[in-house]
Amino acid sequence: MKQSIIIILTLGLFSCNYVEKRQKAFDETTSHKDTKIQTPNDSLVYFLVDDYPVTDEMLKDKTFNNSTYLKQVGEVYSLEKAWFTNDRLKQTLVFQLYTDYHRMETYHFMNTDIPRSIVEKMELSIAEGKFKNMFNSATSEQKINSFDGFIKLSEKIDENYFRTQKGIKLGSDKEELIKLYDKPDSTLTEQDFEVLKWSFTGDYNLTGDFASTTPNDLKKKMVAKDSFGHIVTAYFKDNKLVGQIIENDIP
Repeated sequence: MKQSIIIILTLGLFSCNYVEKRQKAFDETTSHKDTKIQTPNDSLVYFLVDDYPVTDEMLKDKTFNNSTYLKQVGEVYSLEKAWFTNDRLKQTLVFQLYTDYHRMETYHFMNTDIPRSIVEKMELSIAEGKFKNMFNSATSEQKINSFDGFIKLSEKIDENYFRTQKGIKLGSDKEELIKLYDKPDSTLTEQDFEVLKWSFTGDYNLTGDFASTTPNDLKKKMVAKDSFGHIVTAYFKDNKLVGQIIENDIP
C-alpha cells in the first residue's frame, strides 16, 4: 500500500511538472517555430511538439454537473473531448483530454470533406446498462452518422486558433510538413487522400523512471522534447493538407 501511494504521488508530481513545461513551451511561441534543437554534449536532435493556440482555459468544462464534457447526438456520446468550430473556415478542432488538460489527441479537419479514418479513430460511445451509465465504443457507422451533429454542437471560436504554433494550417503544402518532421515513417493512399505519418520517441522515455529506449534505438530520428511520445498523421489532397491528427502519449 505504501509503495502504491508513493507511485501515485510521483505520477501526480510528474504530471504537474509536465503541464508546467508544456505551458512554458506553449507561451514561448517563437521557439515553436524552431523545429530542431541541438543541445551541447548531446548527439540527439530534439524538437518542440506542435500544438494549437487553444488555451487550457478554453478547454475547461463549462458545466457544473461533472459532465466529463458530455455531448450527445442520438444514441452516440462524446466524452472527455472539447469541440471547436469556425463557420467561415468550415473547419473543426477536437481535443481528446486527459488529466490536467493533457491533449492526448487533437483532430483538425474540414467539415465538408472528412477522412473516414479520422472519424473511425475518434472514440465515441454508446450508453448501455440498466441505468444507461455504462459506455461502450460506438461502431464506425454510428460514428459517421452522428458526426455532423457533433460539429453542430461545437463551440464557435476565432479562425486564428486553427493555425498551429509552427504555422501549419489546412491548406499547407506537403513539403512544409516534411521540412518540419523529415521523411515520414509511412505513406499510404486512403480513399482520395494521401496519408503521411510520423512517429517520434519522447525524451522522457530516454532517461529516468520512464526510460524504455536508448539513443542507439533512434536511428538518427529527432526526439520529441518534454514528451512521452508524439505522432502526427497528416491527410493531403493535391499536396495540400486537409486534415491531421496530433497524438501525445502518456506514461
